Amino acid sequence: MKYLVLHQFRSFGKTLHKGQIVDESEIRSPSLRRSEGKITPAVSSSTVPEEEVTEVSVAPPQASEDVDTGKQPEQTEQTEQTEQTEQPVQPKKFSLFAKK
Repeated sequence: MKYLVLHQFRSFGKTLHKGQIVDESEIRSPSLRRSEGKITPAVSSSTVPEEEVTEVSVAPPQASEDVDTGKQPEQTEQTEQTEQTEQPVQPKKFSLFAKK
């Protein structure tokens, strides 16, 4: 198991510095060092090894007939709804006193 060094300390005559990742065999009494807060288990946040990562190419957008003729694309209901919701709404003013 590998550990991340959180605080500098010496083990087996070797100084281990903060930020190093060291093997369990390089640390004398790893359970004691964990309880002291000097090391913590090193965990990789990557779920896929780097060797297996492949590049994904994105195809360029295809020209549509509307673009060639210069026509404006039709607006969808979703874009119309977002335009209506973007208008600022003024909060209602409430009064604690009754109006005459």
